[in-house]
Amino acid sequence: MQVRNREIMSLKKNWFAWIVWAVFSIMLCSFFATYINAQCTIFKFGKYATILTVCLAGAGILGIYRLLCLIYEKWGRILWNVSSRSQSLLEVFAVMSLFASAILVRINEYVNHFTDFYGTTDFYAMAAVKEGGSIPAVAHGASYLYTGILSALFSLFGNKPAVGIFMQVVLQLTGILLFYFAVRNLAGRMEAVISMAVLVFFPSMVKYSFTLMPENLYFCLFSGMLFLIAAYIRLYGIPFFEGKGSKKYDEMAFERHISRNSF
Repeated sequence: MQVRNREIMSLKKNWFAWIVWAVFSIMLCSFFATYINAQCTIFKFGKYATILTVCLAGAGILGIYRLLCLIYEKWGRILWNVSSRSQSLLEVFAVMSLFASAILVRINEYVNHFTDFYGTTDFYAMAAVKEGGSIPAVAHGASYLYTGILSALFSLFGNKPAVGIFMQVVLQLTGILLFYFAVRNLAGRMEAVISMAVLVFFPSMVKYSFTLMPENLYFCLFSGMLFLIAAYIRLYGIPFFEGKGSKKYDEMAFERHISRNSF
């Protein structure tokens, strides 16, 4: 069988990798349970109803994951038979569509639903340009950077809420794109597109577009660091995994993948 060159990352884990994945899984489950619990608190669910909701939500996610696995096992091999050029065109179309959708969703939210900022407006008060005023000292460096950027924009365009929202959207979309490229380098194009779709449409992400708090700057910086780490791994390999780095081709792994997913 003639096999085209594919970039396959060998993920044979050693003992350190299993510890990292175990810690990551515990943290992810904890964050998920905390988020669901917060939503239940908003809707004033009881203790047992909250526990039931968390369990049902977890079971629902596992069910969706299993369904996607079955769909991929049934039809995923079709994607491997598509030419690299067609895959690249589909990927570019998907990314551009998601990016345009992110802008349209936030414009619609601003035009039809925005009435006031979510959360605190302390950073707006600190960044607002006043006669003889200056930016107050903030202990956290990233928060001070956020206040400085916001104050610079206010000095150019005035102390308008729309200016702050514009900055938030730019920071958030920049972070989403960096996160997309990071996941693409680490896991692949399909995983990157799905991750980008989740970030574009996730309600909390849309909500944070209409705050004047530094969370979007944190997200942008985090995505930038993750992108740099992913770029390093792509160039020099994974220090915590045995096997080939993603720059090398592994035709045997591709053959095993085809045989496993063929009818």
